[in-house]
Amino acid sequence: MVGRITIDMNRVEGDLEVQLDVEDNTIRDSWCVGTMYRGYEQILVGRAPSDVLVIVPRICGICSTAQLYAGVRALEDAWGVRPAPNGVRVRNLCLMAEAVMNDVRQTFMMFCPDFCHPAYRCHPLYPEIVAAFEPPLKGYFARQAILRPKGMLGVITAFAGQWPHATYMAPGGVTCEVTAEKLAKCESAIDEYQAWYETEVLGCSSDQWLSLETTEDFLGWLDEHPHTGAGLYAGFGRAIGLQHLGQGTAQLLSCGCYPSPNHDGFLSRGGYLNKGRVEPFDHRQVGNTPATRGLPTTDQPTRGIRLPRLSTGKTEGNTATPRRHATPSRLSN
Repeated sequence: MVGRITIDMNRVEGDLEVQLDVEDNTIRDSWCVGTMYRGYEQILVGRAPSDVLVIVPRICGICSTAQLYAGVRALEDAWGVRPAPNGVRVRNLCLMAEAVMNDVRQTFMMFCPDFCHPAYRCHPLYPEIVAAFEPPLKGYFARQAILRPKGMLGVITAFAGQWPHATYMAPGGVTCEVTAEKLAKCESAIDEYQAWYETEVLGCSSDQWLSLETTEDFLGWLDEHPHTGAGLYAGFGRAIGLQHLGQGTAQLLSCGCYPSPNHDGFLSRGGYLNKGRVEPFDHRQVGNTPATRGLPTTDQPTRGIRLPRLSTGKTEGNTATPRRHATPSRLSN
């Protein structure tokens, strides 16, 4: 018997739905459904290019900096404009600040609430997990994910004056000055955020965290910090077997889309590990590199992918517990 699983990705904007046909714990077919049409591409048709700077940041109230950056780079590519080095630095700094803020919110507000699914109620950590992440915003870590990361917005507002929907980026750089006062405001915001992050999320200094180089190092840290934000996330995730779900390859690396101020690529290029060395990644060579050979490409559907059994739930009829953890990394049409 084939069961239909419908997963609504609506914790933020409600614009995505994933449907899976599952038989004997195996995905037989899958669909990705856009449930909310906004049509920004059509809104921009026939408008002046400068309107991009006002309209595009309003696509999303969470990643408006990333949207603005993408829009500005599209205009620069079209016009052959090379932005000033300091303009690139300001853009990258603000994009990094938004990414840091959203990383915490994505983890503690949008992913970890799934840990509160009743399927896990018999787990010894369940009461602590519910206290930390219970939706909507009842868990103490979920509330902190709203309040504390907002401090990182000080980096963006130092240059933009507002967030979201700021328009301080423009072809050629940014429309604001880089002053000592603004840089001091950025440092203050970063210091305040780091103090909270090291105390509540890591339970140790950033230097100690960055010194972890092996799995054994990490597991040792986890034994010492089980009740921190990262400790709860990693400890409970490993306890329910998330490390075995949704895996692709351990070799591929992504370091973010931060262009170099010197126009010679990116601050850190993506790539793949080959005998301990990071090799540049060419998307045209997917399936042909040592790290990616045999991986599914966009031309290879996911029909027949096996779903690992969960220790706390199984597929029954039209539901699965928990539902979100059964999503494949790529979906066929």
